[in-house]
Amino acid sequence: MQKITQTLIRWVPSGVGLGATVHSALNQEWTRAIALSFVTACLSLWVRFSGKFMETLEEAAAQRGADSAQWMIKAADRFTLAIVSNFQNRYYQSLIYALRDFRTQGLKTKGPFALNLEKVFVPLQLAPETADKISSALIAVRSARESLTIWNFLARLSEQPTFRRIVVLGPPGSGKSTLLEHLALAYAQNKQPRQHAKAPALIPVLLYLRDVQDTILARSLAEVEAPPTLAALIQQQSAIQKLKPPEDWFETRLRQGKCLVLLDGLDEVADMARRQQISRWIDEQMLSYPTTAFIITSRPFGYRSAPLSQVGLVAEVQPFTLKQVEQFINNWYLQNEIMSRLGKDDPGVRQVAQQQSNDLFNRIKHNPALASMALNPLLLTMIATVHCYQGALPGRRVQLYAEICDVLLGRRQDAKGMVQSLTAAQKKLVLQVLALKRMQKKTREFKKVTGCILIREKLTSVAGDGADPEEFLEQIENISGLLVQRQPDVYEFVHKSFQEYLAAAQIKESKQEFLLTHSIDDPWWDETIRLYAAQGDASNLIWAALDQPSVVSLTLAYDCLEEGLSVQPDVRRQLEETLESGLESTDAEIFRLAAEVKLSRRLNRLLRIDDTTEIDISYITCAEYQLFIDEKRLSGEDRQPDHWQTAKFSAGDAMKPIRGVRASDAEEFCEWLTQRSSPLGDTFLEGSSSVFVGEARFRLPKGVEMQEHPLSVNQVGCWCNVGDRQLITGIDPDQWQRWQQELAEIVGSDRHLTRELDRALNRNNYKMLHSSSPLNLLYQALSFTAHSDLDLNLDLDFARSRIIDFESDFETEPAISLEQGLVYLISLVRDRTRSLNYDFTTQRNYDLSQLRAYTLLTSALFKLISEAYEKAARNRGLIPTQKPTRKECEDLSREYLNKSSEAFNLYAFFVLIDQRRAGQFPAWESIRIVKHKLTANTVFT
Repeated sequence: MQKITQTLIRWVPSGVGLGATVHSALNQEWTRAIALSFVTACLSLWVRFSGKFMETLEEAAAQRGADSAQWMIKAADRFTLAIVSNFQNRYYQSLIYALRDFRTQGLKTKGPFALNLEKVFVPLQLAPETADKISSALIAVRSARESLTIWNFLARLSEQPTFRRIVVLGPPGSGKSTLLEHLALAYAQNKQPRQHAKAPALIPVLLYLRDVQDTILARSLAEVEAPPTLAALIQQQSAIQKLKPPEDWFETRLRQGKCLVLLDGLDEVADMARRQQISRWIDEQMLSYPTTAFIITSRPFGYRSAPLSQVGLVAEVQPFTLKQVEQFINNWYLQNEIMSRLGKDDPGVRQVAQQQSNDLFNRIKHNPALASMALNPLLLTMIATVHCYQGALPGRRVQLYAEICDVLLGRRQDAKGMVQSLTAAQKKLVLQVLALKRMQKKTREFKKVTGCILIREKLTSVAGDGADPEEFLEQIENISGLLVQRQPDVYEFVHKSFQEYLAAAQIKESKQEFLLTHSIDDPWWDETIRLYAAQGDASNLIWAALDQPSVVSLTLAYDCLEEGLSVQPDVRRQLEETLESGLESTDAEIFRLAAEVKLSRRLNRLLRIDDTTEIDISYITCAEYQLFIDEKRLSGEDRQPDHWQTAKFSAGDAMKPIRGVRASDAEEFCEWLTQRSSPLGDTFLEGSSSVFVGEARFRLPKGVEMQEHPLSVNQVGCWCNVGDRQLITGIDPDQWQRWQQELAEIVGSDRHLTRELDRALNRNNYKMLHSSSPLNLLYQALSFTAHSDLDLNLDLDFARSRIIDFESDFETEPAISLEQGLVYLISLVRDRTRSLNYDFTTQRNYDLSQLRAYTLLTSALFKLISEAYEKAARNRGLIPTQKPTRKECEDLSREYLNKSSEAFNLYAFFVLIDQRRAGQFPAWESIRIVKHKLTANTVFT
């Protein structure tokens, strides 16, 4: 077309001129014909001229047009990009504003300052329901770190598409909502690489299903049109509309798989039918946007009744570990202190925060009931808040329980905008009746129909005749989380401590204290008794325990003394005298009872590390270890520390840590505790391992457990398992060094005195003592022990005569004498070592001078044998036969040198015991216990 146009432009003018000229000539208009011919000639020249002219002009115009078009396209792109980028920045900023504060819904006792979510948050550990959907890489991560976080799954979206659709389940207060808020905040701040180096870059979209359920279901219920798509739902949110997003902005990115969709609280769609419709809608959106990542949270009950068919992975939130509890408390107190000082962050501020967090963490560690509650992030936040602003822990635990019940039963739902027909106080009155009835039946479980019968009267009194008990139980389960459905139509309180607190409150309100005084010796009621005592005068409870003295009752009485709101002075004095005097009593029965109470209280207050492991918070005392000693003595076994002069601790040491315990005795003490605590358990051998079958087993701590939960007691450490060895941990390194130096000086001095005494007793053997014979060391070692005892002297005299014979034989027949000497020496060492082992393991009141002589002799003999084999390895002429070979001689030399060192270490140990008996050197080897709960047979090697 362009060429036709150019041709017309070039030829039409001259063609028209030629035609006009011919026409004028035919009409005999000669003047006009001449003029037209001239014009036609000029137009012919134009044809030649215009060709190049038009081509050049068109090329220039085309270039100008192309440049202009490119500029317009780029300008349009910049304009569009500016609009889009500006929206994304504004969107991210709005998320940051909305999510940056750490929120605790419904907590009455709140601090005056909002805390930074990013700085307070502790990553939640997740456990997939089934391992078959986890990649081998994640299994390795889980095995190595014993935990997985949501970031581990997000980092593998491209490798494992099933991770694009995750459901996170967790009980009330487990941190599900906070997890999604932290995810959205991290992405809005572009800080996801800090969480995981391989975390994908995604655009977060956070929706609370309780807020959008009406929008989703309004159209479908009216059956007018289909529910909105996910993109449309997002665009309709008021917070999004205020930002004026570009058209189809979310739709485009959802289609491209660039979004991370976070849907919180499926369970908070209360009506089951509506919840199932919401689940179907979510499934549809997953199908509509197949490359988009979805994470949905719910309590277990809400998801089980409305599961998602398109989900690739279901993971459960794990309770906090003790390490996470400590991390959260440190984070919470630091941020609270910084905000209270208007953002000031310096070493002084951090020191104050650390002191406060240490105080709270120690209180939690020393109170198993609080430690159990602290594993829930919401309850831990409440504990921290109450501790900070009320200082009510742990003595006033009932205030904490009251605060938590108030939150779960009322204010948390109020904060979420949920309409309630009963107040928190009214719900609590009904649950108190239910809790006490369950305590009286000694069970936590109840069928729905039973629960309805038990609460009907009280529910009617607070809510009127129209109240439905079944509906009440379902609301308590679904909304507050204080009740859980373990099986279809079978309920129980979420934690026994809540049942015990509510029962104690009901007993106080109904004035039924007699229920507790009559049950003072029943362990089922112990926590209820403590919580009741914390609300009033505990004197009657303590008197009841003193009237029925037993390990259980006196243990409980001592707890009531510590936690009771008030105790009459004479009652307090009587109980303290009973326990303190009992531990130092010379009456065996009184002592045993007091020591059993002490040990029982210890076992009830172990620090929970995780679901299966609890660790002691102090060292075993002399009084507690004495129970073990006394029981073993009944079977003829001595287990008292080696430096004790008698089989019982010294007066005044009952409450001091036991010291000087052997590693083998420490392990046996743990086995003794296990058998006492699990009488139905049993231990049997399987190969080289012992297999324990029972509920729980006590053991020594592992090295890593001691590092994570150290004790600070001056000059005391404890045995722990490090690999296949038992080592002492907990001693300051500088203290170790000082003790080693002192012991080296003592041992060196002892050897010097022994040599001087031996030389004085053996002057006739002076020449032999200074000969160069390789057997001289043996003779010298035998001489060291000449003064030990008569029976040994007879052996030594015989040995000396044999050595003299060997000495003369060695000059003429060196190979024969050396072989004979080695046989004799090995036999002598074996006999003496066997005798030593027998004496050492069967009794503790041994003669240390004799044992020291034996061990020093053994060390010297092993050293001599080592040197003899070393000479044989260097000079093969000493042994004419080919056995042993040079390498075997070298190996045997090293082996006996090691044995010599071991024997000398034992000699040094006896020196140490002698010093301890004389009160000149401290003992430091104590015991700390760990309780390991078993769910199946566990092998201990």
